[in-house]
Amino acid sequence: MLRATICEEDAGGDQDACRAFLLDVTKEGELSRVIEQVESEYGEIDCAVYNLGANMGIRGLERTPLKVMDRALKLGCLGAYFAASAVVPKMAERGRGTFLLTGATAGLRGNAGQLAHASGMFARRGMSQSLAHEYGPQGVVSLSIILSISVCVCVCVCVCSLSSLSLSLSLLSSC
Repeated sequence: MLRATICEEDAGGDQDACRAFLLDVTKEGELSRVIEQVESEYGEIDCAVYNLGANMGIRGLERTPLKVMDRALKLGCLGAYFAASAVVPKMAERGRGTFLLTGATAGLRGNAGQLAHASGMFARRGMSQSLAHEYGPQGVVSLSIILSISVCVCVCVCVCSLSSLSLSLSLLSSC
């Protein structure tokens, strides 16, 4: 049912033009297995987007059990690590590619009740910056895109050029 819904909405009802995969990105090997399958069936991935939410609700420190913190970090950062590990080195071998990591305002500033979520989003943004410096000279662009609908719109871009120059750009509406 999930596949049919995705294909109807994204491919105009042509289910042969669309393929959906259901997996747990926090489990080692699952994402790399799917990426291998996609590249073998459809060709090289030029742009990959990790757009997985990690909001665990409004919880302060004393209401954040280890299980919740662990899940937020796995969804926020570990899954992104598995995604990067599966696609970024291949992009570097080809000398081109774009790796996008979406985030949240919590990745720019922590707020009361956002301990777990902010931790995962800060880690994800740092990962994007590190990837930009490490793989930019090899032609891979790493971007951290932070969108906040309720407060403001902010885009943080981390691009490393061939000369290892890092650019961090924030575009803020009046917040």
